[in-house]
Amino acid sequence: MNHASTPLSASFVLALGLASLASLPVALPGCGQARKGGDGPEARFIGPAKAQPGVNLLFDARDTEEGGLKMSHRFDFGDGSRSVVSFDGIAEHIFDEVGEFTVTLTVADDLGNEGSVSHNVQIVEDYEGCDGDVECGAEDTYCVDRECLIRPYNVASDGS
Repeated sequence: MNHASTPLSASFVLALGLASLASLPVALPGCGQARKGGDGPEARFIGPAKAQPGVNLLFDARDTEEGGLKMSHRFDFGDGSRSVVSFDGIAEHIFDEVGEFTVTLTVADDLGNEGSVSHNVQIVEDYEGCDGDVECGAEDTYCVDRECLIRPYNVASDGS
């Protein structure tokens, strides 16, 4: 039996080559950013670590911008409410009930890479502010201007 070979088209070879390279973390020339499959953006946010129910709280994730890529920020507040998607890194939320809630931030860049981080927020009925880091309770919190705040990795314990 004689098999005749058919030459592969250039577009098939190119598509096959690109498909096999798509999962490698390769830098795009001149951009300095990893392609999908590389490390995702590092998610981080600051916000209240302790508050009273019914108070409008601000969560700020603007520090997650990575090298000029467009970022989306999805906040899940852990209380059964809908997630909030923000393109400027700012979200507001009101916790109606007393309790401890895990707030999760997931960031995604325009290449499809994702990163996430979670912090607990305590909602207490008689919260009047803090007067020192110990009163905030958790290791990843600190006290500034009588407010217990979540400590992102790059904030020193003195708030600077």
